[in-house]
Amino acid sequence: MGGYVKMLDGRDGPVPAHEKSMAFDTQTLSRRAAIVAAGPAANLLLAVALYAWVNWQVVPQAAPVLPSPVAQSLAAKAGWVGGERVIEMGPSPDALEPIQTFEDVRWWLTQAGVEGSVTYLKVIDRDATSVARAQVRSLNLAPLENVAVDASLFAAIGWISPFSEPVLGEVIAGGRGEEAGLLPGDRVLSVNDASVQDAYALRAAISRSPEQTLRWRLMRDGQERVVFVRPKSEVQIEAAKPVGRIGVMVGGRPEMVDVQ
Repeated sequence: MGGYVKMLDGRDGPVPAHEKSMAFDTQTLSRRAAIVAAGPAANLLLAVALYAWVNWQVVPQAAPVLPSPVAQSLAAKAGWVGGERVIEMGPSPDALEPIQTFEDVRWWLTQAGVEGSVTYLKVIDRDATSVARAQVRSLNLAPLENVAVDASLFAAIGWISPFSEPVLGEVIAGGRGEEAGLLPGDRVLSVNDASVQDAYALRAAISRSPEQTLRWRLMRDGQERVVFVRPKSEVQIEAAKPVGRIGVMVGGRPEMVDVQ
């Protein structure tokens, strides 16, 4: 729990004759100064070493790729469609800073949302293959001034979670997904002939369609298939009306980037 080191010092008590040469009070001023400074210096060097070690660690985080925007959100009304990769953000087109992760995007959105200001994003569209085709777009967050910084803020902006592919994961036994013949690894292409951009769009389509038969076009083992899925109606405390559920994990792992 703790420790204490007491100096060998003639001022604190008698010192055997054969140890007087090692006593603190018999050392020169320079040596006493070095002894006293050794402890703080060791603490400082340890802190430098630990912070350096932490800074050198590589941490995987979600890439700054935007999902499909929430319906009726500011991003949706501004024409964002999802799949855009953010490479820079800032308060003006002339003051953009590099963006590494989706958390960086959330940080800039939080600041602009609280201030009710316009934020600028330099993005590469999903179908673009070169940074040279990047463009600067703006998003006016003035309607959100002084709102609480919580999940509702990002829902109002339109981007809640990072982009993930519309791929199915675990299928729960006895669920509507299993009844429809869905399998892990299926990639959903469209629902009722509406193209599915990402996992968020697919979850939204399921949620708003309780007890409705949906025509899914999906890719399985390199072949297109058509299945019919009827989400089960479930009542949730936080929802104002029943929502659809199919008993399937929706969404692949987001693209990750290594960040120091």
